[in-house]
Amino acid sequence: MPILLPWEDTVAFASKKEVVDSLASLRRKSMIESSDTACFTLQPVIMEYVTDEFIREICKEIHGETPYLFARHALAKAQSKEYVRESQMRLILTPIMKWLFASIEREVIEKKFKVLLSRLREISDQKTNYAAGNLLNLLIQMHYDLRSYDFSHLPIRQAFLQGTLLPHVDFTDADLTTSVFTDTFGSVLSVAFSPNGALLAAGTTNNDIRLWHTSSGTPYQTHQGHRAWVRSIAFSPDGHILASGSDDQTIRVWEVDSGNCLTVLQGHRAWVRSIVFSPDGRMLASGGEDQVVRLWEVSTGICLKTLQGQMGRIRAIAFSPDGRMLASGGEDQAVRLWEVSTGICLKTLQGHKERIRSVAFSSNGNMLASGSDDQMVRLWEISTGNCLNVLRGHIDCVRSVTFS
Repeated sequence: MPILLPWEDTVAFASKKEVVDSLASLRRKSMIESSDTACFTLQPVIMEYVTDEFIREICKEIHGETPYLFARHALAKAQSKEYVRESQMRLILTPIMKWLFASIEREVIEKKFKVLLSRLREISDQKTNYAAGNLLNLLIQMHYDLRSYDFSHLPIRQAFLQGTLLPHVDFTDADLTTSVFTDTFGSVLSVAFSPNGALLAAGTTNNDIRLWHTSSGTPYQTHQGHRAWVRSIAFSPDGHILASGSDDQTIRVWEVDSGNCLTVLQGHRAWVRSIVFSPDGRMLASGGEDQVVRLWEVSTGICLKTLQGQMGRIRAIAFSPDGRMLASGGEDQAVRLWEVSTGICLKTLQGHKERIRSVAFSSNGNMLASGSDDQMVRLWEISTGNCLNVLRGHIDCVRSVTFS
């Protein structure tokens, strides 16, 4: 498999024109190939030769304690997908480690690493230096004891530190922006994908909201501000806004790109268990322990209506596809259908024997599904309120329902 180092993971001093001219020359000589994705790669035989030469030069630099290529290239990219990172380990880091162990005693290798580490602080342009991250990756893979190592005031770029214990390692004022650590947080109480599937958000018992890139699994942002557990989260239809409901009785509205909290919606008198955006993204509905559903104007944070009549905690809410109707369900074992414009309860759907955990409209808005602690899913006809079917087979409560 070819090793592709992105432009941002190398340090180049040539101008863009020089790079383009060099690529054109290499293509004429059949030294490189281009793909449909506008990437350039070497032919397999040439790739193998160049990789071997690159590894040989890196080993010479470590032996001579003179980092040049070692400081200008990320030997492995911590933020890449797992299979890419494993390939980089197998084809680059592992051969370097084998060469070092075969030619230098283990104690001497560590001394050379420490000399290299001390010399890194003499390099003026630290922002374009990958040596500290490369050293840390090698030390971890070679199973050295990292205690007492000093990485302070250095850029630690592309270090993969998940599952690594780092006691007594000095990272004072180190730049760890592109490194990946083990991500620790409390229990996850709610999750939501962004509409384009690029981000996954989770509400936790640490009172925060964590976001990850779904393609790589790397952390994107952490939203902090709630003072209690985050039980519900929802993305707006355009994916630009994220809302979170908490045991602190508030709903926070966040700008996804910046991570800024745009507004705090206050009015509930107990935990907020469920939130959902209207299909046009202009309205937000919330329900919880205080037995009411509140409708909020997203742009202003004003509570437009309070829907009352549910006889118990509200566990689930959902807008119809056209946004004209809202369904709610909870402790009183009934599903209520509300007219959004007036706040009037149009129908009460009864049949479940335990609390209702989940509700969902069909894509055409003609049917509603509800899941309950009675281990059943019921399908309802919206126009009549009749139960069309009861789906059995679950052996525990039904916490989530959806239509394909």
